[in-house]
Amino acid sequence: AERINACGPLAVEAVKASVYETAEMTETEGLAAELKRGWPVFDTADAKEGARAFAEKRTPEYRRE
Repeated sequence: AERINACGPLAVEAVKASVYETAEMTETEGLAAELKRGWPVFDTADAKEGARAFAEKRTPEYRRE
């Protein structure tokens, strides 16, 4: 739980929703749905903060943006 809690909250929410949403889909349908839900997360301030923090070897400060 601590490792998940350390991840970006927007990414965790997207993954959790994706798991529930795609449980009964085929692999192809599931991957398409996952991309539709998850891809926008990459364009958020939190995603940029996570990458910046990783490069700078520091703990990220997520703002749910």
